[in-house]
Amino acid sequence: MSGWAPYTIVRLVFFLVAGILSYIHLPGLFSESLYLALAGVCLVLYLFVWAWRRYKSPPSHVLRRPKYLPEGLLVFTITFLFGTLHTHYANDAARKNHILYHPSVLYYKAVVASEVQAQQAYLRTELIVHAVRDSAGWKPAQGKVLASFEKNEGKPAFQHGDVLLIKGSPAVLKPPTNPGEFDYRQLMSYRQVYFQHYIRHTAYQVLPEQSQSPLRDWSLYARQQGRQVLESTLGNAQEYAIAAALVLGIKEGLDVELRNAYAAAGAMHVLAVSGLHVGIIFWILGFSLKPLKKYKWGKWIFLCIVLLVLWSYAFITGLSASVLRAVIMFSIVSVAQAFQRQSNIYNTLAMAAFVMLCWNPYLIMSVGFQLSFAAVIGIVYLYPRLNRWFAFRNKVATYFWQITCVSVAAQLATFPLGIYYFHQFPLYFWLANLVVIPVALAILVGGLILIGISLAGIASEWISWPLSKLVEGLNWVVKSVEGLPNATIDGLMLSTPQTIAIYALIAAMLFFFDQKTYAALKVALVMLTFIVCSLGVRYWQQSRQQQLVIYNIRNHSAIALHEGKNLALLADSSLLAQPARIRFFLQQDWWQRGVEQVLRSNLQHPELPLAIQRYEHMGVAVWNGRTIVWLDSPSTQLPGATLVEADILIVQKNAIRSLADLERSRIRFKMLVLDSSNKPYLAKALQAQALEQGLTVHNVATEGAFILPI
Repeated sequence: MSGWAPYTIVRLVFFLVAGILSYIHLPGLFSESLYLALAGVCLVLYLFVWAWRRYKSPPSHVLRRPKYLPEGLLVFTITFLFGTLHTHYANDAARKNHILYHPSVLYYKAVVASEVQAQQAYLRTELIVHAVRDSAGWKPAQGKVLASFEKNEGKPAFQHGDVLLIKGSPAVLKPPTNPGEFDYRQLMSYRQVYFQHYIRHTAYQVLPEQSQSPLRDWSLYARQQGRQVLESTLGNAQEYAIAAALVLGIKEGLDVELRNAYAAAGAMHVLAVSGLHVGIIFWILGFSLKPLKKYKWGKWIFLCIVLLVLWSYAFITGLSASVLRAVIMFSIVSVAQAFQRQSNIYNTLAMAAFVMLCWNPYLIMSVGFQLSFAAVIGIVYLYPRLNRWFAFRNKVATYFWQITCVSVAAQLATFPLGIYYFHQFPLYFWLANLVVIPVALAILVGGLILIGISLAGIASEWISWPLSKLVEGLNWVVKSVEGLPNATIDGLMLSTPQTIAIYALIAAMLFFFDQKTYAALKVALVMLTFIVCSLGVRYWQQSRQQQLVIYNIRNHSAIALHEGKNLALLADSSLLAQPARIRFFLQQDWWQRGVEQVLRSNLQHPELPLAIQRYEHMGVAVWNGRTIVWLDSPSTQLPGATLVEADILIVQKNAIRSLADLERSRIRFKMLVLDSSNKPYLAKALQAQALEQGLTVHNVATEGAFILPI
C-alpha cells in the first residue's frame, strides 16, 4: 500500500472511472434508489469513523495498521457510487421529458447548439430540443438532434444560438446494419445524441427568440473570422485546409486524400486541435516566460499569463470539446505548479481527469480523451528514460533525438488504442514526426500571428507567404512518407480484452525494468500468454469459417461467400466500380474475419471458380451443398420451364412485384431474402405477403445484413 500512498488522486480517479464504466456497460445492474442508499450509508460511516479517530483516539491495538484503511475503503466506495450516479444523471435519455418518450411529434422548437457546417447540398448542425408539440399541444422536452437542412438561397441563414420551429418528427439513429460496420449510433449516444432529421427548406423557420449563450456565440464568431483570414491569405485549397485544421480545428476542407496521407504517415494528430497544440503553446509560454519565476510575484504573473493565453486559444477555436479538455488539463497543471513547489505530475493529471469527468462523465468514452491522457502519461513516464539512452554534443542531434523520444513515448502509450479504434499502425511515425512536430509548431504560431495582425488591419504578406510554403512543405513530407514501402500496416484487429492485456503487459514490463520486481515479470508473462492464445484461437476460427453474407448497401446488391480466409464477392457492376464504397461498408468486416484474398465478380457476368449458371434474368450458384438463386430483372421464366429448387432465393432490383410471379417461374425456395437494391415499399409488400403465407423471409434493408453460417 505504501507504494501507492503518494498517488491519492490517481486512486480516486480509478474508482470514479470504474463507477462510470459500470453504468455504461452494465446498465442492468443499476438501481438509483439502491445506489443512493448505499452512498448515504457509506458517507455516514465515513463521518463516524473520522469523528471517532479524531476525538476518541482509540488505542493502537483496536485499529491496527494500515491506520486509515477503513476511511480509504469508504472513500473509494463513495467515489465509485458517485461515478455511477453522476453518469446516470448526465444521461439525457434517463430523463422523463426526453424526446425519446414523445413518439408522435408534429412540431418541435430547438436551439442551434453547434457551428453550422455547409456541405454540398445541405447545412449540418446539432440542435437542442426545448419543446415538442403533439396532438395534445405543446409540452416541455429535451434531447439533441443531428440535423441536416436542405439548402435554399431564399431562406434566411441561421447560426449558433438561433431558435428554430421545425415541422416533423426526428428519426432515431439506426444501429449498424452490416457485420463489423462502425457503430455511429453508439458514438453519438455518448454525446447524448439519439436522433437525426433531414429538414426541407419549407419545414422550418427561424423564430425571433434567441438562446442565452453569448460566450459560445462570440467564440464561434471569432473562429469564423480566423477562418476567413486563412482562406483569403492562403489561396491553395489544400494549404488552407491544413492550416485551418491545424490552427483552428476546422476539418471540413480536408479531402480523403489528405486524411489518408496524414493517417498513413502517423501525423493525423496534428490535424486534430487538442493536447498537442495546447501543449505546444504551453511549452512556448513556459520557455519564454521562465525568467518571470525568479521574481517574488513572478509565478503568479506567469500563471495569469498562461491561463489567459490558453483560454484565449480555446475561445478562438470555438470552445470545442477537444480543446477544452486539453486547456483544462494544462490549466490544472499550471495551478498545481504555482501552489506547490514539488507536485506529483501523475496526481496533477489525475486531478485534470477527475475535473473533466465530473463535468462530463461520458468523456471517458471519447477516443480523443483516451488518446490525450495516454499520450501525456507516456511522454511523462517514458521520455526522460528514453532520453537518457544517448547523449549528443551536437545541439541539432540532441534536438532531433528528443523529438524522436517524444514520438516513441507517445506512440508506445497510444498504439494499442490506435489499433483498437483505427485498425492500422504507421511504421514511419518516428520519421514523419521529426519534421511534422517542429513544422506544426511553426504553422500554429505563424497562423495565430497571421490571424491577429490581419484582424488588426496590419499588412500580412510578410508572414502569409512563408506560412503557405511551410504548409506546402509539410504536405510534401507527409505524402513522401506515405509513399514509402509498407508505410502502414492495415487490418489489425484487437478486442477489448486484448487491448487491456497489451496495456497490462506494457505496464508490467516497465515496472519490471524500473523496480526489478519479478512479480511484474510474472504478470507480463500471463498477459503475453493470454494475447498469444486469444490470437491463435481467433486465427483457428477464421480458418474454419464458412458463411454466406448478403450485405445492406443502399441501392446495391452484394453477396459474399466466406470460406476460411478466402472470400468471393458477387456484386452489381455499379458497386464494383466504387472501391471506396466497398471499403467503407465491407472492409472492417473482412478484417475481422481475417480475409486474405478477395475474388470479385459481377452478378450479371460471374467469373468465379464456382458452379454458377447464368440465365437471362437470373443466376444460380451451388456452394457447399447449398443452391443460391438470385433474380435481378422482372422476367424470370427459365428455359424449358425447368423447376428450380433453391435453398436461398435472393430478390434484387425489383425483379418481382408479387410472390405469385415466383409460382409462374417454377421457383421453389426455403428462404426468401429481399436485398437492399429493391425499392423499400416493394420490399415491405413482399415481406408482408411472405409472412402471411408462413414463409421464412429476411428484408435486408430493415433487418440488416443476412448472415448464414454453413
